[in-house]
Amino acid sequence: MKPAGLLSAFLSQRDINLVIFLLDINDSRLDFVKKFGVPINSLKEKPEEKIKSQTKIGVDLVIIATSSMEVFDQALKLVRKGGKILIFGVPPKNSPITYDANYVFANEITILTSGYSIRKEVETALELISSGKIDVKQLISHRLPINESQKAFDLAHKGEKAIKIVITS
Repeated sequence: MKPAGLLSAFLSQRDINLVIFLLDINDSRLDFVKKFGVPINSLKEKPEEKIKSQTKIGVDLVIIATSSMEVFDQALKLVRKGGKILIFGVPPKNSPITYDANYVFANEITILTSGYSIRKEVETALELISSGKIDVKQLISHRLPINESQKAFDLAHKGEKAIKIVITS
């Protein structure tokens, strides 16, 4: 689970209590994010079945917070009729997306993208963090002293059990 996906979950729950489904393929990251929503390992479980058993119709919004557009097809299966898909993760150049346009049309699915932040968005984010409305400290999975910097970089590179790593003096 990438921090961008977790921050999206935080924002979604800020004003109202929603059920958030968090999909990933890494069990250690999913174990870490249990406190933020319903974790689903999309390699070991069938996300569509699990989500529809709880929602009956699918989700209102799917946020794709990965650069891999292979998940787009899955997003179409998870979103309800009239729902939205937000492509938030930056796909690599020349990343094709293939889908049945008739299915999107018939199910009134809105596809949105999020480019780069503008000043107002950055200011809003900073205000939410500084006011304590969003606690980004929850994203810290490891705190290591500066003399263990190499270990911090190794953890970050592997990404298996790390969300965000803080190096302290």
